[in-house]
Amino acid sequence: AALLSNEAYSLAKDNNGNLQDPQIYNALYQSLKNFSPVSYPPVIRLSSEVASMNVNADDKLFVLSANGALSIYNPGDNKLASSIALGGVSINTGYLSDDCKYAVTSYDDNSIRIWNTATGAGSPALQGHIGLVRAVAFSADGSKVLTGGRDSCVIVWNREKLQQQVKFPSRIR
Repeated sequence: AALLSNEAYSLAKDNNGNLQDPQIYNALYQSLKNFSPVSYPPVIRLSSEVASMNVNADDKLFVLSANGALSIYNPGDNKLASSIALGGVSINTGYLSDDCKYAVTSYDDNSIRIWNTATGAGSPALQGHIGLVRAVAFSADGSKVLTGGRDSCVIVWNREKLQQQVKFPSRIR
């Protein structure tokens, strides 16, 4: 079946046929399924939309959902390794640090929380923005977090305390 569907595609290509023919593509796809089930991408089902995702140095996939759930998947088989509820409240936006050690979640009341992804420990709600938080950056050691919002303001948080606030002439995206 695989050889026959490949031959049908080759004939269409060589004779100016319809290369977008759904029958040819369906035959190729079905043959691939039967020939190599390894070719299927794994499907991860979540109960809420994805707010942020990243991969750490161990190739573990970190997925932060809009419902505040942080799911960590093993490399290779994409099986769920662990799951942590970050506050259990619906988040507006979420961000993961490059090393996946920290997460920042923002909420409709313009507050943020900073989370340790290993323990699930989070800061209290941090206030400072008067608009939605739209960007986050992390220092290399995780001690500082910068948040930028639609209020045209960037805030530097040092160990969960507002250290500096800078106003810009336009919104932060």
